[in-house]
Amino acid sequence: MEGSIVKLYPQFTQLTDRRQQSQSVNSERRSGEDRRNMQRVADPKLNPDIAKIQDTFKAFIHNTDQYKTTVKTLDNSALKNKELTHAVFAALSPIIPIRRISSVPDNVEDGNYLRAAGIIGLAVANLPEDWRDIKAGYNQVFKNIKPDYDYKNYQHRFSFFRGTFLEPVLKLKSRFGERLGSFLNEADKTLDDTKFGKFLSKIFKFQIDYENTNLIKRIEKNGEVRFIQSYQIDGKFLSRLIGRSLLRIPVLSVIILGLLEIPKIIGATLNKENAKNKFNAGLKQLSKSAIYVFSVISGIGCFGALLARFGPAGSLIGMGIGSVVGSNISQKMNNLIDHKKD
Repeated sequence: MEGSIVKLYPQFTQLTDRRQQSQSVNSERRSGEDRRNMQRVADPKLNPDIAKIQDTFKAFIHNTDQYKTTVKTLDNSALKNKELTHAVFAALSPIIPIRRISSVPDNVEDGNYLRAAGIIGLAVANLPEDWRDIKAGYNQVFKNIKPDYDYKNYQHRFSFFRGTFLEPVLKLKSRFGERLGSFLNEADKTLDDTKFGKFLSKIFKFQIDYENTNLIKRIEKNGEVRFIQSYQIDGKFLSRLIGRSLLRIPVLSVIILGLLEIPKIIGATLNKENAKNKFNAGLKQLSKSAIYVFSVISGIGCFGALLARFGPAGSLIGMGIGSVVGSNISQKMNNLIDHKKD
């Protein structure tokens, strides 16, 4: 009975669904103003303060954008200046003292002050011998004064100590000094006189004639006359070039250049950014340093030997070209290592 009475008045019992209505939500009848457009701040006095804060942040964002633009401009300018510096050093690389310190700006920028100091120290120590080489090149180009030996076919051994400010260390008179001098004299040899040099001579089939030498007359500052032996290399063109290059690379130069890379390797290991994997960071920098030493030493040795047959001036130009080529090769190889995933 109760159910039938309810059925008599369906208008009061039917549930309405908004989705079934033909009217849109926007046409709903509401009492008063639409609350969606109302200002939600209860106290009108806060509006000016909010506006001030908004203006302040707008000014801050504007200043930040300007700051970013300025920094980007300075970075681009610094990059251009750095490229210009590298270009100047590359152009002046045949001047040996300048070539020796060409990497100092990069080391200072990277905070590698110990290596920068070592490079400058070596440059200063080699000034007397470097000046002698520059003078010989100048005399050949501008005075047509050429060396009095067959530089086209013979190559003398380079030395780490000869003619430098370090040479007096070899002549100390004390018992310790004599032992030290004897040890350093024996250590001051070129790569041809090592197992590595003998290995290369077998691979590339060249032979250095140590018996039939050509003497180079050298007059020291004190008037003392010294004769330096130069050697002829037998073999094909490339073989002779490699043999000649080995005679131009002192073993101690390779060792010292390698030791100067140690601060970089230690720095890479101790870097906070590499805290998770210090071993890989140190190994990566070790690889980069080895590539740098090999590239630069090989470049200077090979290009110097290639142009040395044109005289002292050719030797200087060749070493300058070799240092630039070696550095660029090293940079490209190091970039590949940096972008390689661990």
